Amino acid sequence: MASSKTVLVIEDDKGITEVMRTIFLMHGINTVFADNGQDGLRMLAANDIDLIICDFMLPDINGDKILSAVKTNPITAAIPFIFLSAFADADDINKGLELGADLYITKPFSAPHLINVVKEKLTPVA
Repeated sequence: MASSKTVLVIEDDKGITEVMRTIFLMHGINTVFADNGQDGLRMLAANDIDLIICDFMLPDINGDKILSAVKTNPITAAIPFIFLSAFADADDINKGLELGADLYITKPFSAPHLINVVKEKLTPVA
């Protein structure tokens, strides 16, 4: 699936970042990476982003603050937002969704599930 659409991944764990980089490269998905919230917000402003995948716990700005910044900006509000987090209990998942995330994927994640979700979010609704 060659794609002109771009996914922004905001993730501070280098191992997870490399796994995701490999997965997306194998599937032809254009991806930009940020390892903290400030860089993620800068990359969002500087690129045409079609999907955001964001860790909940980051070294500088937590994912809930990033989600809020995305959803309150009229330019970025419609971009689908997926939390990717090690916080895996039902309360954490519900909190992420209540904050406005489109999906909440827990770590560890399966590559096929991640790719299916990303492809679904990048496919225009007919």
